[in-house]
Amino acid sequence: MSGEWIAIDWGTSNFRAWLMAGNDVLDKRSASCGLLHVEPGRFDSTLKMLLGEWVES
Repeated sequence: MSGEWIAIDWGTSNFRAWLMAGNDVLDKRSASCGLLHVEPGRFDSTLKMLLGEWVES
């Protein structure tokens, strides 16, 4: 990912993310997987799963 960035709105009931290049939206994701639905200790793995190929492990 070069020159791109990710904006995330992870509320208590929903997850939304946008893959950005400057002010342009390249892709977006949403899931009904808010922070209250994430098991303790699973924040990292849940975030990686939600972002998928946008991030490299």
